[in-house]
Amino acid sequence: MKISSVLIISALIFSVTTLRASEPLIVRVAISPSEPFAYLDKYGNYGGLFIELLEKIAEDENWKLRYHYESWNACLQLLQAQAVDILVDIGYSDERAQKFDFNKESVFINWGQLYLGSHKSMQTIDELNGNTIAVMKSDIYFVGSDGFAEIMKRFNIACTFLECATYEEVLQKVKSGKAYAGLVNRIFGARNAEKYGLNDSAFVFKPVKLMYAFPKNAQLNNTLIKAIDENLSAMKKKPDSFYFQAINRQFIQLHVVTKIPRWLIISIFAGVLLIAVIVLFLFVVTLKKKVRQQTVELEILSRTDALTGLSNRRFFLEQLENELRRAARHTLPLSFIIIDLDHFKRINDTHGHITGDKVLAEAGKLLKRLTRSTDLAGRYGGEEFVLYLGLTTLENALIFAERLRKELSVIEFVGKSVFRVTCSMGAAQFNNHQSITEFIHSADQALYHAKSEGRNCIYSASGQSGSVFTRYGE
Repeated sequence: MKISSVLIISALIFSVTTLRASEPLIVRVAISPSEPFAYLDKYGNYGGLFIELLEKIAEDENWKLRYHYESWNACLQLLQAQAVDILVDIGYSDERAQKFDFNKESVFINWGQLYLGSHKSMQTIDELNGNTIAVMKSDIYFVGSDGFAEIMKRFNIACTFLECATYEEVLQKVKSGKAYAGLVNRIFGARNAEKYGLNDSAFVFKPVKLMYAFPKNAQLNNTLIKAIDENLSAMKKKPDSFYFQAINRQFIQLHVVTKIPRWLIISIFAGVLLIAVIVLFLFVVTLKKKVRQQTVELEILSRTDALTGLSNRRFFLEQLENELRRAARHTLPLSFIIIDLDHFKRINDTHGHITGDKVLAEAGKLLKRLTRSTDLAGRYGGEEFVLYLGLTTLENALIFAERLRKELSVIEFVGKSVFRVTCSMGAAQFNNHQSITEFIHSADQALYHAKSEGRNCIYSASGQSGSVFTRYGE
């Protein structure tokens, strides 16, 4: 009898313990309005790219999310006071990393941009001198060592800054004439400037990685960061994953008429069917044009690396495979170069990730300038770039590679000091019998030789199997 009682009590304790273990983890989330990344719609539903991704991860990880919807400055204060566990849609900077913890996988990359009144235009930033600029308080594009306020200081431009709680308020101040220009992120501006009757300016600056932030050294950080990074990393590797579906949903919005206007019904019954047909025809044409335009924009977004403007890895490999088939079918020469920026981790560690991003962006700009219509350049991952040269022999590809190496090596970058960047390259020519994997591998092995031989040089792979490596140039 006693043994039975002990067993029953043990079973009850085990059941309660199991029940508690399966209870969801409560996670407090701070949100500031920044459509399409995070917002609260008119029906009281939370939405946006960061929210969709976080809710998907929460579902998989058995978390229960509790939202705090505040102004941006209030969100930062909540995070610093550890009153919330996560802040969504926050730009990474070295200064912020001293106050908060960040996950490693970025969700998106954005820029800052100035917007002007409908009758204004700006040719140079000197025109801002003596004017009022509306900004969002504590915005990453406004504050910090490379923020807008610091840039104006460097150029000796005297501005008055009108600090606002939200981006909507920034654009409203410009619309009302209380500010000459307003500073917001480029995605928010592109989606909302027309609503306020504003024009974009050519002043675009400061690429920033948008991420999730956490209170410094908080107890839940290891659990939350690990889960978010693992899920994001897995999703970003699959073109049809929830991550890319969420981008499609948030960056393409088609507004469909769901109710026929009363005046149209009356007109039809009154005998003006012809006018109705014309109106309907124009509506369809306009809608088709808008769908086509937004589809093109989405296609560009899905195949482009946001930081460098080059093809992303997936699109580049698709195009390379097509070109290899064409080269094999018509016996055409085609060469491939893989490029690695030397000691890039040292650049990030010494000068910060923002400066590192500027180096990547400048390298991408150089590649775009040097390539022809028959070539394609892409970002392969991290600090690696790839390039195929159509109708080009290995000899001519090496001449191109040497020109690229020299032009990159003379560019001066400004971080904590002025510095220059070198690169190592591996090149190969398609032999009509290789698979895409074998072809890339031969150039990759040539790159390995260039790095092992001191870097800042070019090696080519030749021979039937692509296993003969030769140094080129200086």
